[in-house]
Amino acid sequence: MDSNILAYSLALLANIIFAFSIQIFAHYSRTVSAIWMNFIKALIALFFFSIAILLMNWDFSFSSKVILLLFCSGLLGLGIGDLALLTALRDLGPGRAMLLVAFHPIITGILSYFFFDQHLSMNKMIAILFMILCILVYSIESVKREGNWGSKGIALVMTAICLDSLGVMMVKEAELLSNINTFEANFFRCLGAVSFFLIWTCFKPFGIWKGLKAQSFKSINIIIIGSFLGTFLALALIFKAYTSADNLAVISSINISGSIFAALFECIHKKKAPGRYLLISFLFMIAGVSTFIFVD
Repeated sequence: MDSNILAYSLALLANIIFAFSIQIFAHYSRTVSAIWMNFIKALIALFFFSIAILLMNWDFSFSSKVILLLFCSGLLGLGIGDLALLTALRDLGPGRAMLLVAFHPIITGILSYFFFDQHLSMNKMIAILFMILCILVYSIESVKREGNWGSKGIALVMTAICLDSLGVMMVKEAELLSNINTFEANFFRCLGAVSFFLIWTCFKPFGIWKGLKAQSFKSINIIIIGSFLGTFLALALIFKAYTSADNLAVISSINISGSIFAALFECIHKKKAPGRYLLISFLFMIAGVSTFIFVD
């Protein structure tokens, strides 16, 4: 299989898995707190990545530069970036936040051009445009409902996007400097994210043990399953996608599909029909992904 088609398929699968898991993350973010849920899922993923590399007889032969790049990638993207995005979701609402997330492939494309001299063909630019239209159309209904824009929320979303894009550059650079695999790389990324949240709780506690004690045995199992799928497995797949593709902006644009899949899973969960904006967005998404795969 062509490496690019493999990368696109892995990115799409990762986003479907994450979209399913985000229903679990959203529930416990509301019942406990968003920062608590982010810390717990990063911690659980770190545990599974630790098990994976131990079973693979990990040969610790990476340079300190590679480890630092991956650690900082996790700290910036999975830690600070996610926290900024969650705060923006609270201030702006999901519709306007997702509207700004459409800038992610543009920023990633600019950074990948300067860092790795990656260029986009006309066909790929058209496909990325389809993916951006996908999220723009889906956001229209929510933007109408949520009201005015706030400069603080906009700044937070753009900060999150820039940090996540910078984290992607660090992942790619680390992969180019070593033969590190997805489990080893994400071990260091999750370690960076967990470290950020532990530092955060030292200054502003968010009730780690209190949140855990409040959960039933069933809830803890649900959280573990959701974190295994949506963080451990999704991160493993998306790392492979980023390192296999010849252009990072393409994978970044495919990641937009996660919002659409999440909305579809929410409709299934709530047993309600998807709205017209969501259906149109889904068609744009299919057009974008199809262009990536079938049009060279």
